[in-house]
Amino acid sequence: MGVTMKKIAEIAGVSRATVDRVLNNRPNVKPEVRKRIMEIADMLGYEPNLAGKALVRQNKPYNIGVILPIVENDRFYERIHEGMKTAQKEFKDMGISVIYEYSHEYSVEDQLKSIEKLLEQDISALALVPINDDKIKDKLNTLHESVITVSYVSDIESIEKLCFVGINAEKSGRMSGDLLAKILEKDTNIIIITTSHGVLAQKLRIKGAIDAIEESSMNRKVIGIYENYDRDDVTYKCLKKAFEEHEQIDGIYSATGLGSIGLGKALAEIDPENRIKVVASDLTPETMELMQKRVVDFTITQHPADIGYKTIRTIARYLLMGKQISQPNKVMEIHTEIRTIENCMD
Repeated sequence: MGVTMKKIAEIAGVSRATVDRVLNNRPNVKPEVRKRIMEIADMLGYEPNLAGKALVRQNKPYNIGVILPIVENDRFYERIHEGMKTAQKEFKDMGISVIYEYSHEYSVEDQLKSIEKLLEQDISALALVPINDDKIKDKLNTLHESVITVSYVSDIESIEKLCFVGINAEKSGRMSGDLLAKILEKDTNIIIITTSHGVLAQKLRIKGAIDAIEESSMNRKVIGIYENYDRDDVTYKCLKKAFEEHEQIDGIYSATGLGSIGLGKALAEIDPENRIKVVASDLTPETMELMQKRVVDFTITQHPADIGYKTIRTIARYLLMGKQISQPNKVMEIHTEIRTIENCMD
């Protein structure tokens, strides 16, 4: 038997009517009481009758707009898309539709165009992997009153949004930096590959990695950071350039899960004996192959299908329930795992 309003009322020490007003986002409840009830409901995992809510709102269907990156040789966003479609199917009979705008270029201009295209289709909510840029922030803040925003995979600063769905990027970076520090000797040099400095999740991963490496002492240091824009050809060129610029490179941290084909191609030429230690991100088929070849030593994974599913599910529940989340700009953290050659195929 699920958690009832009566049970929440008993724990909160209020009437059932008060709980009903809070969970249905109605007025005349003190802020501190509302906050307590929402926290108890979240803690207990209260599940409203969404089907009943949908019947009440059946004359008002909702469109969720999603900007979905499309990257060459990319399984990561494919799996996010699969998770989104699972949630979409779950809520389709409740008046929820999902409209996708596929983005092939990760730039501010392209993202602004994608937002405008979705706004033309009368969306009630927008889910995107935002670029942490002032133009994007300004645009999203102008939508605050009319369109719900959810960021996924990477977050964005200084905007009002429903929530962020993804991993703790700084913690993921710290895990990677700590692993490199443990497997490298003293007096060693490390380079980092990143998607783009404009991606907040990448900035946080890099910060976490550098902090962990510096804290390990033993004169291990990061000597270069290279942007690959999630492209294999750019990754290859980045690594070739890095080895031209630096006489000694002992470790590589790839803060992005994309570009693994370019990584493997470059290292096959530069380091055929696999002397260089490599910590990667995510568990793509390409990364698994590099782990089997002993090119990549560790990878820090996330669960893209969960990210996609929870993104759409969170928005759909909010639209159907009219429910305020207890914490503004809430973070829905997806857990991470360390994978090696021994468990990369699990």
